Amino acid sequence: MPPPRWSTLTKQIVLISSLIGLVWLVSRFSQIIGPLVIAVILAYFLNIPVRWLVRRTGWPHTAVVIGVYLIFLMLLILAPALLTPRVVALMRALAGSLTEVAQSLAQESQRPIQIMPGVQVTFATLYDQALGALQSLLSPAATSALTLAFGIASSLLWLAFILVVSFWLVKDQALLTRYLIERTPPEYRDELAHLGRELAAVWDGFVRGQISVGIAVGIILSTLLWLVGMPNAIALGLLAGALELIPSIGPLTAGTLGVLVAFTQGSTYLPLSNLGFAILVALIYISVFQLDNVFLIPRFVGRRVHLHPLVVFVGLIAGAQVAGVLGILLASPTIACLRVIVSYGIAKLLDQDPFAALQTPPDARARWRGLVRGRKVQALLFDLDGTLIETDDLIVTNWALRLAPLQRVIPALNPQRFARWLLGTLEGPVNLLITILDRVAWDDRAFAWADAISRRLAYRPPEAFVAVLGAPEAIRELRARYRLGIITTRRLEEARRFVREEGLGSCFEVIVARDTYPLLKPHPGPLLYAAEALHVDIEHCAMVGDTAVDVMAAQAAGALAIGVLSGFGHPESLARADLVLDSVFDLLDWM
Repeated sequence: MPPPRWSTLTKQIVLISSLIGLVWLVSRFSQIIGPLVIAVILAYFLNIPVRWLVRRTGWPHTAVVIGVYLIFLMLLILAPALLTPRVVALMRALAGSLTEVAQSLAQESQRPIQIMPGVQVTFATLYDQALGALQSLLSPAATSALTLAFGIASSLLWLAFILVVSFWLVKDQALLTRYLIERTPPEYRDELAHLGRELAAVWDGFVRGQISVGIAVGIILSTLLWLVGMPNAIALGLLAGALELIPSIGPLTAGTLGVLVAFTQGSTYLPLSNLGFAILVALIYISVFQLDNVFLIPRFVGRRVHLHPLVVFVGLIAGAQVAGVLGILLASPTIACLRVIVSYGIAKLLDQDPFAALQTPPDARARWRGLVRGRKVQALLFDLDGTLIETDDLIVTNWALRLAPLQRVIPALNPQRFARWLLGTLEGPVNLLITILDRVAWDDRAFAWADAISRRLAYRPPEAFVAVLGAPEAIRELRARYRLGIITTRRLEEARRFVREEGLGSCFEVIVARDTYPLLKPHPGPLLYAAEALHVDIEHCAMVGDTAVDVMAAQAAGALAIGVLSGFGHPESLARADLVLDSVFDLLDWM
């Protein structure tokens, strides 16, 4: 006779009792959570060389684990003697620089600023309040961090705990996984396995990807800041790399500190004023972080850990209150995992498939013409180079040849594709530089530099214009249904020359060039100016371009963004566009 089954009430009592017991255990033994998390992270990293060696050599798994841990223990013993003095020296130098910054800000805050005749403002009180709030905010995190660091460093017991737990996690990973699968009801195994892969992808993207990005950013920034004579360049670069573990907020903090150090201390050898040097350093940080957002993060981290900055900020505060520095570092992946789990739970509560495959979008010809994301399009604003004019593939090839040696270091690098991406990414910083030069009345010099840079960026000279295949035909047909304009960083005469050569003189009602409007993309000004000239509300305009700069300009202005892959654009850099097409000719299926 089979044993009687538990009743529903019994199951509920057992479940509630188990949850209460789990909460009690966590609260009772909370001091073990930090070392346990460190052990799991250590096991994750050491599992990477273990798996690689087992696959490449076929050696026994246990022997490889023991060998990797012996090497790790040797490095752990030698690291304090080899690295600690240098790291401490760098941190002391950085702390000295930041102290000087704080003292300079304190002195400046005492001076009143005259806004208008008879009205003065002093920031002394505001500075004191902000400093006090910052200290009170960081004190719990700092205290928890010091407690954890002291416990791990001073207690051989905790160190042994971390090493033993991580060793068994690496050694018996397959056994633990099999145990969990066997204890899962068969009908739920595939679904929970899928959920496990989603959660693993989040942590993989954060731990492996974010650290790789941090190392890359740290090396690049350290090198660039050292080249321009930045005080404590290496320490500031390493700090920026470490703060990459805190998405959105970390890079902003690192950039702000770097600019403040540059403004208060200046360059060690460049003949620039402190303000000029601070602007140069700001441009360096902006360029590196744009490289970070457009190239490094999509390739190494992916979109699974992508969170809104407000969510990241709230998570950092909550993580600092709960677990100090460890909570700050793990806040983002934890929130991303909670997002996956909550989405799964909501789908199950609504009797939906939580992992339904994305449906194939219907044929573009079946969509309503002239509607993008439910908004009626009345005007189309076109970029020129890469959108209507072919880029100079010879220059792209030359850049690819210069970048080819990097394949020895990064075998997966495609020089041709990377060259196109690099040239497209430089458009934003170059446009910003030209705009700044123009605002300080260096117009002629700015335009001369712009022409030289444009040739370096593979933009064809006016005498060698070649229209993108199908673009003139598409423009003539679209002219019958929409108001058209051009927004370009070229001179007005060059844009008009292309329009005349292709017989499109009557198609475009407005051309915004670099010598007709003082600001360049990604500033929204050119789009707002064109919309006003066409007498069309900006919400009913669509910017068509081949780079992320065009997408950012459209979103900043409130227009729709349509990306095309005919120039420097690729799906990753244009992911934020409202619509991505192969070329302008494909607009005819939508418009």
